[in-house]
Amino acid sequence: MPDLEMLQPIAGRVIDQHDKTGLPGLSPRDQIFYLAWAYSALLANGGHPGFFYNSGADHYVETVAALRLLKLNGHAEWLEEAATLLFGPDVPPNMMERSEHLDDLDDDPVLAGCGKKPETAC
Repeated sequence: MPDLEMLQPIAGRVIDQHDKTGLPGLSPRDQIFYLAWAYSALLANGGHPGFFYNSGADHYVETVAALRLLKLNGHAEWLEEAATLLFGPDVPPNMMERSEHLDDLDDDPVLAGCGKKPETAC
């Protein structure tokens, strides 16, 4: 496994560019990097609910595609399973709608742990 510390300078450059121009302002290669990097960071900081509470999930479809392009098919499937569990067939397109939906979910212990480990159901 590559040392992720080596990717930090690239991440810094891409994140800075994203902050200035948004996802459309990145090159296709940098878009894929940004989506995978942001997904990984959000997943580490709150599991899949944390990802969906964040604006990064505004690009849910693009994130799944980026993971597949990077041959991270297991992660793409894991993200799709979490989305289906949390939202059903349609992920709300913006953070406000997703947050309202997530806030309405019961404090289900299964959902509370959703996304913490790849072995979990979601």
